[in-house]
Amino acid sequence: LVSSKMYTDAQTLGQNAIFTVNGTTITSASNTITSDISRIEGVTLNLKGVSNTEDGSSTLSVEQDTTKLVEAVNEFIDAYNAVMSNLSEVTASGGDLHGESTLTSIRNSIRSYANGSNATNGGIYTLLSQIGISTAEADGNNLSTDTDTLSLDEDKFLEALQENPDSVASILAGENGILTHIENTVEQALSATTGYFDVKSSSLDNQISRQEDKISDEKSDIETYRARLENQFYQMEMAIAQMQQNYSSFLS
Repeated sequence: LVSSKMYTDAQTLGQNAIFTVNGTTITSASNTITSDISRIEGVTLNLKGVSNTEDGSSTLSVEQDTTKLVEAVNEFIDAYNAVMSNLSEVTASGGDLHGESTLTSIRNSIRSYANGSNATNGGIYTLLSQIGISTAEADGNNLSTDTDTLSLDEDKFLEALQENPDSVASILAGENGILTHIENTVEQALSATTGYFDVKSSSLDNQISRQEDKISDEKSDIETYRARLENQFYQMEMAIAQMQQNYSSFLS
């Protein structure tokens, strides 16, 4: 080792971010500010630099993204309309499940929840029509109303959502909300063992089993009857042959 030399470069230590939210000064070791630090619920701030305004302030506007919510409501409406159309078709006169009173009752319950008043959801809205979800209305060109088909007035829905989002959430998906009641009705119908479809399936399986047993018994009875007829026919042929033999002996 002939010689050695230590090289040092100037280093600058990182500084904490200092910012103010509604008059409250906040310090953070990171430029990514989550809601637990800023106390702005549901918002994450990414600090990029010092503000260029004279007073150093920035205005943050937080708006609700309604696109996904409108899509979800339309998906529910499409699913509801498809289910109601199918139930009405299969339970109508001539349908495969005509006369199934329990299935008809399930359909009527779902329709009643969608069209009826709900005053126990905790919000200011008691009808889906108040937030833009309604059935067809009679007018000069359409004198009949279709209570099985829902449609969405998007403008009315967004207006209700802006005026009182909590009440929109309450009537749709609150503890006593309309969608909650519909979901409970469907889940009860689909419940294993005690649900309509499981009970009906078991009942049909039992009926099929009884019919198969009956057919098997009928086949057995038919085979026994057939054997008896064949035996009687054989005995009759033997009797005829004996008579012919006796007649021939008599003539001779």
